[in-house]
Formats: sequence, C-alpha cells, structure tokens
Amino acid sequence: MQNKFRLVGFLLVFGSAWGAWAMAGRLTSPNLAFPATFPESSRTNFLAALTAPEYKFLEGDFVNAVTRLRYGGETKGLNLFLRRLAQCPGVKILVSFAPPPLPGESYAWLVTHNAWGDADHLEVRINLRSPQIQLEELSLPEIHGAPLPAR
Repeated sequence: MQNKFRLVGFLLVFGSAWGAWAMAGRLTSPNLAFPATFPESSRTNFLAALTAPEYKFLEGDFVNAVTRLRYGGETKGLNLFLRRLAQCPGVKILVSFAPPPLPGESYAWLVTHNAWGDADHLEVRINLRSPQIQLEELSLPEIHGAPLPAR
C-alpha cells in the first residue's frame, strides 16, 4: 500500500510538471513573441513588416520564446521584406546565407527571433538552394554602423 502512495505521489509531482517544460506550437500567420517591456510601437512595426502580398508566409513554429518563420517568394519580395524590416526603428538584422539544415525543409528565406535574447534582433537566413532566389538580384538594405564618437 505504501508503494502505491509513493507511485501516486511521484506521478502527481512529475506528471503535472511534465507540461511545464516547454510551450511549443505551429503558426499559420506571422507572429513573434516580445517581452512585456518591449515598446508597443516597435512591436507593431515589426509585425507589419512580416506581412505583405509581395512575399508569402508559408508556416512558422515556436518553442518558448524562439520563433521561426518560413517564407516563399521571389527575390523582389525578399528585397522588399528586408527593406521593410530595416525601416523599423531599433531593429537589428543579421542576414545569412545557407541551405535549410533539415532535409525536406523548403523555404526561400527563414526568419528567426528570440524574445529572451535581444528582442530587437532578427536573423534572416536566405536559402541558397531556393530556385526562387536569384542572388544577383538581391539588394540588401542600407546598413548603419554605430554613431561616430563625439570629438
């Protein structure tokens, strides 16, 4: 009988905590998580830049605060996507070039965001194997460095 109580106690403790390990899911429209302290106007600008008829949101997923958004579209759409993101005040964009890491993954570009890290950072990974992307037509947005030091 005592073993039964131990088993029930064990299941209650670990069984109820099992669902608390991570929150994950699929996204059918572009969305990002942000900390409560992130400015609402910046949040609105970021989310608006993720949607336009010139590029197609394919799917997304999240695990806790990390979001991955997959897009399809031609190079012209990617150029517009990057330009719209770069116009968001305070955004920091890392652009990288690599094929999808998992076999069978198909997208023209992938956006990765971590709300627990720097919520104003977005990584845009351009799929080097995408037949939709023509690198010779790619136009990266204007890049601003840190301000010059005062004299």
